[in-house]
Amino acid sequence: MRVIYHIDGRKPDISRLRDRFPSVEFVSTSTDEELAAGLAAAEALLINGADFSAAVSKAAHASRTLKWIQFTSSGIDGVLRNGGYPAHVVATNVAGLRAGNLSEHAFGMLLFLTRQLRAVESARQAKQFLKQELFPGMVSLKGRTMLILGLGAIGQDTARKAKGFGMRVLGISRAYQPDALIDRVYPREDCDEAFRQADVLMVAAPSDGQTRGFVDARRLGLMKKTAIVLNVSRGDVIEEAALIEACREGRIAGAGLDVMEIEPLPPESPLWTLENVIVTPHVGGAGSDQRNQLLDRMAENIERYLKGEKLENIVTA
Repeated sequence: MRVIYHIDGRKPDISRLRDRFPSVEFVSTSTDEELAAGLAAAEALLINGADFSAAVSKAAHASRTLKWIQFTSSGIDGVLRNGGYPAHVVATNVAGLRAGNLSEHAFGMLLFLTRQLRAVESARQAKQFLKQELFPGMVSLKGRTMLILGLGAIGQDTARKAKGFGMRVLGISRAYQPDALIDRVYPREDCDEAFRQADVLMVAAPSDGQTRGFVDARRLGLMKKTAIVLNVSRGDVIEEAALIEACREGRIAGAGLDVMEIEPLPPESPLWTLENVIVTPHVGGAGSDQRNQLLDRMAENIERYLKGEKLENIVTA
């Protein structure tokens, strides 16, 4: 069995997989040309969705041996935009692997905004010991309402942390039922009241035909002027232009964004300069222990594949 592990621009270290599966031929590739050549005789492909270019899609469709693609990311919206993968190929992802890191990152952005850390850092650089000047803008999370769009692994982990801060938690979901984590769940088609109640909106939903542009100008207009929007999932779930205007005009208090509609964020984007916005470069899922966890997750599915067992986290296009 030949397995291709592809990371665009650099050779991945797959010694951990080679040591565990000595009978499997692992080939690491870093260019589309290397990948295309390797896929001609490969049975499986390990690849991040962000690296699944149109050229990779073409090579996957041309391969007569490819049976399984293990995505090392959760979302495959970019994969589908670039041509997708063959219908007969089983695709799996690592949904939930980075949930803890993403929810931590979201709260980091939230606390940056609610605890006035931009003003604190500016004062530090100016060697100013501000105190009374900061008090009016300080916001406590206890007793506030967090609305979570998408109650998968990321949304649930965020809810656990929100409860730890003493927050009330609402959710928007097609299937999740209220429990100890989520006080009330609203369906997507009837969630206006949830937007009106939210002090914090956390976007943790994948991008698809139903969620793309879900947080639009109308729904942003329902929110409190003191509300904060967070997004760690996909940039196009929010209408970015509408969010920029809402932040610029003070119709909401601010936003924390780890994802944007266009990445890298263009230099001319107003998001760079809005004082009530924090932008991070799609790094929310990163963490010191991620690489080994990722390799272990892939190894579990390789083990299942070799035994003919059902793979974990099968995704559908």
